[in-house]
Amino acid sequence: MIDNNYLNFSDLVREDHPYQEQLLWSLENKGISLPWSEISQRKLATKAQGIYKPGDQTNALSAKTVLGSRYDDGEVFVHSTSDEWMVLYRPEESDRVWPNEALKICQTDLSPVIYFKQLSRSPSTYKLVGPCLPFYLAEKSFFLLMGFSKEGTLENNLF
Repeated sequence: MIDNNYLNFSDLVREDHPYQEQLLWSLENKGISLPWSEISQRKLATKAQGIYKPGDQTNALSAKTVLGSRYDDGEVFVHSTSDEWMVLYRPEESDRVWPNEALKICQTDLSPVIYFKQLSRSPSTYKLVGPCLPFYLAEKSFFLLMGFSKEGTLENNLF
């Protein structure tokens, strides 16, 4: 059910969703740590930049935060009872605006993305924080990534 106070992951990721398989996998494996090689092998992200949009699509598949990055992404805040989560995510700063636009399209389409946070550089290991919905706050110039619970719910009153 989709309403103003509650989102259900399964309502957003239907059979016709271009990333259905990857998004379902991310919900099932939410919270695990995995090496970069597995992320790369599954084609879930790219080393080149934080926002990943496969070439043939208009919306993003994933976003990641890398240790020591110039982007000041915040810590992940997890709700104490529901395990829903949120994090501040800085837009890419480059001449190419398409990565940010791909994430904004996800907001408009209510299309979840997968969020990874790097845990170590060597070996390169990431936490699969989970699937989330991005919301761009233009006045603050950052995205707020709102993450689904393990059950696939996201409430409007997360915190």
